[in-house]
Amino acid sequence: MFMRIIYKRQHYLSVIRWGAVAVVQVLNESVKLFPFALVMFALMAFYFLPERIISDVVNSWMETDTTGKISLIRLYLEVTFMLSLASSSLLFMYRGKRCIGK
Repeated sequence: MFMRIIYKRQHYLSVIRWGAVAVVQVLNESVKLFPFALVMFALMAFYFLPERIISDVVNSWMETDTTGKISLIRLYLEVTFMLSLASSSLLFMYRGKRCIGK
């Protein structure tokens, strides 16, 4: 029984190790994609969003003070990082041997 507990612990350690490696790989890919995502998110937003939403963003940018502008920039950076994290997670899940459907 003691050997079975040791085996299970070693098995859990390998699962935890694989999960940690997967998280580090996803974060690494998302950091690599972040500069590209900064440009692409802005281009896609201006191309696909309706004009009234873009004009509301521009008007709120012009009317706010420095703290409001900082909060808008932080929101843009957070959304962009979440998009790059989601895309790198999808790339990781559907890569080669780690395909979920198999």
